[in-house]
Amino acid sequence: MEFLKVRGTKLYSENQEIVLHGVSSHGLSFYPEYVNEKTFTFFKDNWKINAFRLAMYTEEENGFCAGDLENCLKLLNLIDKGVSIAVKENLYVIIDWHILSDSNPLTNVDKAIKFFGYVSGHYQNVPNVIYEICNEPNKNCTLADIKNYANQIIPVIRKNSPESLIVVGTTTWSQDVDKMADSPLPYDNLCYSLHFYSSTHTKELRDKADYALSKGLPIFVSEFGISPASGNGPINYEATKEWLDYLKEKKLSHFAWALANRDETCCFIKPECKKLTDFTLDDYTDCGKHLSDWYAKY
Repeated sequence: MEFLKVRGTKLYSENQEIVLHGVSSHGLSFYPEYVNEKTFTFFKDNWKINAFRLAMYTEEENGFCAGDLENCLKLLNLIDKGVSIAVKENLYVIIDWHILSDSNPLTNVDKAIKFFGYVSGHYQNVPNVIYEICNEPNKNCTLADIKNYANQIIPVIRKNSPESLIVVGTTTWSQDVDKMADSPLPYDNLCYSLHFYSSTHTKELRDKADYALSKGLPIFVSEFGISPASGNGPINYEATKEWLDYLKEKKLSHFAWALANRDETCCFIKPECKKLTDFTLDDYTDCGKHLSDWYAKY
């Protein structure tokens, strides 16, 4: 496996164009049990994934910036476990600094610098690892804030691992790729995240993506769901088909949210299912059934 390279708006591995199609964990501190070899193997064999996203919340309960040192060490050990499994399974793996309630990545920039300094040094020779430096900047976070943050984090990663792919979040919960396209960061081998929930977001967001792609901005769908954006509510299957067709047409790398048995529409596994592998259709939610079929045929 080689480090992924951005050329224009596409990703390449070993001089071959590649589209990552993976799934995202839910918060590692909430559902650590899914970071295990049997689960990864099941999704590789049955959903045909070639990548896995490790979503590490920052400010939420027991997040990296909210817990004590012992909690931080637990999360680092869990990330290490996930990376080790991904390497063994020949999967790419995203280490996701999952800001959400903290809204602005500058809120915890000092801790982010230390975190990315550690993990990029620890995995500097591991081409499987991708760094997602800010999940979903939101509320009053501006493009200038994201650039300020990125200009502090990216050099830290590049010092240790100059070839690693880095994914940068965009404003409005990683939707404003059009704004970033007009003023991208001055670094090589970056992608910019576009997040959507098909039962909420419409053609207007795809128009933003089309504009960004036309400007040469490499887009990376590091998280998407087929529920409403809240995570709950009815699935709009017609709107979902439009988005899934769009991912295929544009050859955008994508990671579905979320691998967990949480009682939410967006999660793949039914709440009563305690299994970690060998899932059947009876174990899946409606979301899980729909996505398992789509991924398997991708």
